[in-house]
Amino acid sequence: GIKVNNPSEDTEVTATDEDGKDIPAEIDEDGNIHLTPGEDVDGPITVTVTDPNLPNGAVEVEVPVDGHEKNRDDNDSDTASVSTPDVPADGNFHVVGRVNNPDKDGGYTGKLVDRSGKEIEGGVVEIDPETGEIKVSVPAGTDPREAFVAVRDKDGKRVTDKDGYDLRVNIVAPNYGDATAVKPGEKGTSKDPFAGQDLTARVTGAEVEGSEGADNWSFTIDGTSGVITGQAPTNEQLQDSFTEKFPNGKTTWDDFVKQFEGIANPKATGTITLDGVKDPLTGEAKFELVGQDGRSILDPNGDFDGDGVSNRDEIEGKSNPLDVNSTPSEGQDVPEKPAPKPEKPGLTDDERKRCIATSVGFGLPLLALIPIGLATQTAIPGLSPVVEQYSEQIRLANARIQQELGVFNPEIALQVEVINKQLRQFGLDVATVGAGLALIAAGILTGTVIYDNCTPGGIGSSVKDLELKGSSGKTYAGSSEKK
Repeated sequence: GIKVNNPSEDTEVTATDEDGKDIPAEIDEDGNIHLTPGEDVDGPITVTVTDPNLPNGAVEVEVPVDGHEKNRDDNDSDTASVSTPDVPADGNFHVVGRVNNPDKDGGYTGKLVDRSGKEIEGGVVEIDPETGEIKVSVPAGTDPREAFVAVRDKDGKRVTDKDGYDLRVNIVAPNYGDATAVKPGEKGTSKDPFAGQDLTARVTGAEVEGSEGADNWSFTIDGTSGVITGQAPTNEQLQDSFTEKFPNGKTTWDDFVKQFEGIANPKATGTITLDGVKDPLTGEAKFELVGQDGRSILDPNGDFDGDGVSNRDEIEGKSNPLDVNSTPSEGQDVPEKPAPKPEKPGLTDDERKRCIATSVGFGLPLLALIPIGLATQTAIPGLSPVVEQYSEQIRLANARIQQELGVFNPEIALQVEVINKQLRQFGLDVATVGAGLALIAAGILTGTVIYDNCTPGGIGSSVKDLELKGSSGKTYAGSSEKK
């Protein structure tokens, strides 16, 4: 053992092992020093005796320990341990554990990696050289996941936990997910912000604050889970908000969206305290106000109040889309959508009746002379079976008229109207024309009479020189000078 000669009242004894851990030491009245190293000692032990009468006031003596070797880690003290595995992703430094013997070798470094060993972007590891504390910072926005703190000493040697592994930690962050839909006057609850995360610490407290513009919304938060519940405004409160924002009941759709954004899409920020985690965590829960149709009030095609008029039409019709009893029909018209302009004008009801009456006057055989395109698109009763009986000669006669197979072709209609006028000019009886002219001439002339009454609006003509030749060779001209 170790003995101090002539100890005095000022003589003191202290002892530490190779890891720097304090070892209980006492000195008796005879100067004998007694040590109690314990099972976790890492020898040898350094005994320090201090006394004013000693040279330099102190003396150090190294005491070997049975079964222990100097500069050898006899008790696995060159390890690290985790005390608080939950690391909030908030950009702040959080103590997660410590290196057990920081002063022995010094120069410790660390990095934060995922399960595959890939370094987590923005993650920072710092090790206090005095205390051995391991602090980790994870950027805000980092996805919650399992992670590992890889510690190395100055020689690049791994410093692991007692089982030989890198230090496992959990990157945690409140994640409320997608917006929770809530109808007027009802409540909606967010999802568990830590669902799917390997959270080890318990929630010990929580606070919540609603976003700006969330008029008449109220929010509460569960102090043991961080779950947020939102209470939506009632229909009456929503109607009052509309009246307050638009006193005269008039606004534009874009302005309505701007004014009601805060009410339609409110947010609630939860501040959550975890046991053993220094800084509280924050997360944002989203809510969405939906109507009777389950769609947002800001959906232009939705019908929030269920009155059969879309949200946009109510705004443009100067009514309240939040009030089922307010519709554009109350003195306000729903905005009319302009009808698409047809590529070719069609017949009015009166023109269609006139066309049918004129055609029937010729009898069904002569109805077959109507151009196919006109016949099929004006829907003249009884005509379809006759169309199938066209002779090749009649088809050739009508080819020009029905060239584009349309109900109305301005260019062709112009020509047939001139033919029709010429027919009237020469006093021909159309009802008997089939007996007096060749079949081709009759087909064209009869077709033009029907065309004249089946043409939308009637078209004036400036064509003056158009000839029609019968089977006898006689020519009928568009000018009175040619006969």
